[in-house]
Amino acid sequence: MRLNIEPEAVNRVHIAGEWIDIEPGSFRIAAFTFNSLPQDAVDQGGDPGFEFTSRRDRTIVSGPLSSIIAVQRKAEPLIPQEPIERLATLFQTRGGALVDEAVHFAHAGRPFQVEFDARGWVCSSRGNDSYSEVYSAGTRPEELVSQIMGDLKVLYGQGL
Repeated sequence: MRLNIEPEAVNRVHIAGEWIDIEPGSFRIAAFTFNSLPQDAVDQGGDPGFEFTSRRDRTIVSGPLSSIIAVQRKAEPLIPQEPIERLATLFQTRGGALVDEAVHFAHAGRPFQVEFDARGWVCSSRGNDSYSEVYSAGTRPEELVSQIMGDLKVLYGQGL
């Protein structure tokens, strides 16, 4: 497994028991060398290193990459905003509306909601039924609506 951390996304670095807030986009990884070294040492490329600008005092901090204990970066939102908004639009004909990061709609007189969580897209009933179905996180909104409505029609009939 690879974490694939984008250096420009790093906003805090843990070095020598201390978390350091850094200027956005300032974290870089490159060979760690000193310009005053003899030419043959510079030609060897140096060890993997890092550099960033500290937010506290605006100093540039450089060092060997191995001295970093951890990095912190802002998490991506759990809900892919664009698809959930598109989903709300597609469900509008069924009274669909985006409410608290979930799309609420009705089918066959029953209330349902679709939301995104760690499992993927989840369609569940909001009434007395205990219906819940998980759909792949990568499903496009148009396909998702088709799959959900197909499943609901099988269970509850054609009704709006």
